[in-house]
Amino acid sequence: MRIAIDAKPILKKTKTGIGIYTQNIINAFSEIGKEDQFFLYSRLKPFDQKRKPPELPAKNFFNRINYFKLPIRFVLGMDIDVFYTSSYDVKPPKGSRFVLVVHDIIPKAWPYGHTEDVVRNFDKSMKVLDYVDAVITPSERTRDDVIKHYKMDEKKIFAIHSGVDNFYKRVEFSEKEKKEFLLRFNLNDDFLLFVGTIEPRKNLKNLLYAFKEIEGLIPHKLVIAGMKGWMCDEVFSLIRDLALEKKVVMTGYVEKEDLLMFYNLCGIFIYPSFYEGFGFPVLEAFRCKASVITSNTSSLKEIGEGACLLIDPNEPKAIKEAMLTLLNNRELRDELIEKGYKRALEFNWTDTARNTLSVFRKIDTINLK
Repeated sequence: MRIAIDAKPILKKTKTGIGIYTQNIINAFSEIGKEDQFFLYSRLKPFDQKRKPPELPAKNFFNRINYFKLPIRFVLGMDIDVFYTSSYDVKPPKGSRFVLVVHDIIPKAWPYGHTEDVVRNFDKSMKVLDYVDAVITPSERTRDDVIKHYKMDEKKIFAIHSGVDNFYKRVEFSEKEKKEFLLRFNLNDDFLLFVGTIEPRKNLKNLLYAFKEIEGLIPHKLVIAGMKGWMCDEVFSLIRDLALEKKVVMTGYVEKEDLLMFYNLCGIFIYPSFYEGFGFPVLEAFRCKASVITSNTSSLKEIGEGACLLIDPNEPKAIKEAMLTLLNNRELRDELIEKGYKRALEFNWTDTARNTLSVFRKIDTINLK
């Protein structure tokens, strides 16, 4: 097959979310799609110094760059079998199948804090569903949400779990490495960890309320590792209001190497998000053999149930009790660590890519509309 992939998410130097997903599945395609041809479609400005064409992972990969805002058919040609993208504003060349990845529908499924204009504009963008040949979601929950809110034909939407980057794993760091790392972030030997963008959906307020209840009982600091998002000022204000400045460490964005150490060295990883389309941090923590607390909602329950403690994210008391339970029960922590690690092994990019290619081949046998 001749498969075009929208490479827009991987053009940024710093990749998050969709960019990480796109890069990993491209790499996996290069391992298992030896008989196919892949064309990485990019839109770049001439002489752009900040963004460069993607690196090609194998000989059957080719760059197709749109420098002058030409219609996509002039850049890709008319013989593309499948056009694969996570963008809602790109139309495929005529004659190709259109496969869209919907990672989440947060403004619709969890609209709290979003203005009516944001929800309305998101609804407009989702009109793309009217002319796709197939939709892929990273979880069953997101698949269900798309069907529920946008009345999509169930036969055209496929839940394919994302993989987890093999970079995240259990590592035995030297005492010197650990000491230098902890000193750099002003941490004790044991700490609690959250990873994610600082925004309302991540539920950091309830985490802070819960932590305030126990911070006088434990030596642990709480590390919040992630970049600033919208309405993040409320979190910083709450830290001051609760007098937690000396017990909460805000790192800002962290590179993968530091994130690996955080996951490996933390006492407990806590991810009480209200809604996630998938939830990479939970699986990354599992792979690094951290004990995990996460929400009993959205896809987090789907990927975490039976391998971690699940809590009601609306209840600070539930978050507090879960933290105390794990801190006071080493046997339970060890049990969940092993279960979490085994769960994480079920999620790999080879399976994600293989199942995605299966969808491509399935729709390629169907007559075009």
